[in-house]
Amino acid sequence: MNAVKFGIVFDVKIRKPSDKQKMKDATNKVASESGADKKMISVLANKLPARFYQPIDSIAQKIRNYCGQNSITINDKFVVLPEYWVEFERNYLVMRAEFNLHVDNIVKACENGELDTEMNSLGDFKDKVKSFNCNDLRNAFSISESIDADFSSPYLQPLLARIDNGLKTELSQRIKNDAEREYHQALSDISSFLTIEINHVLNDVIERTSRAESKGIQWKSLVEKVKDLTDKIPQYNILNDSKVSKTIAEIYTKIASFDAPEFKDEKIRTTVNNEAIRIMNEFNNPTVSNNTTPVISPVETDLNIPV
Repeated sequence: MNAVKFGIVFDVKIRKPSDKQKMKDATNKVASESGADKKMISVLANKLPARFYQPIDSIAQKIRNYCGQNSITINDKFVVLPEYWVEFERNYLVMRAEFNLHVDNIVKACENGELDTEMNSLGDFKDKVKSFNCNDLRNAFSISESIDADFSSPYLQPLLARIDNGLKTELSQRIKNDAEREYHQALSDISSFLTIEINHVLNDVIERTSRAESKGIQWKSLVEKVKDLTDKIPQYNILNDSKVSKTIAEIYTKIASFDAPEFKDEKIRTTVNNEAIRIMNEFNNPTVSNNTTPVISPVETDLNIPV
């Protein structure tokens, strides 16, 4: 059953670390985009006093309950009938504002020093706290929504006739904007994934080849990791990012060309270390040209919406 044919599909995403639970993919993405230490954000977010995270848990559950009780669920999506949309969205926006207010309180508490006890308990990461941007913590908690509908569906015609043209025009524009935002978010997610993977492997290469002694280092696993990167990343580089292609080609020729036993040679370790540092610096240098040719299908913007 296609949900968009029966009403306005409302999808809400709430991201927050739960008490005693580490953040995973969301934290990694936030950290890679903001430049903050992902583990530090994770640890700090999970050490928040109850007076901060309980209000967020409460309003998040309230939002989910409201959406479930005031819509029809089709294929795990909230479907709202057009004549109820205005009231539904108005109530949702009030709750979303409350969610964001609680998040603002956390950021303000961080900036005002109210979280100093939690910051000082970060253990190995306490030295990084000095440069920690409290606003990075905001990214650990977020709420977003999107809407979709097939206004050409015959099922919606009787209902559409009962709402004014202004609302239909507004909804159509909202749907176009959401589709465009999700399209660009998909491109951003792909770029972030490639950046994280490449930097992760290069960091490992630099760390292992920097050690004074090679004894006890698992060179075989490092070689396998590098090979896996050079095999896998080209398949994900669907944006045809020239900088990614160039980086992978250099990793393949300058690092992946060595076998595990060769890393026991100090000269080879030094050579690989220098190359890895150079490649990583060039890859992360924002001044390097980054010509991309997206091959993902463009966002559909022509909606058949009777007005």
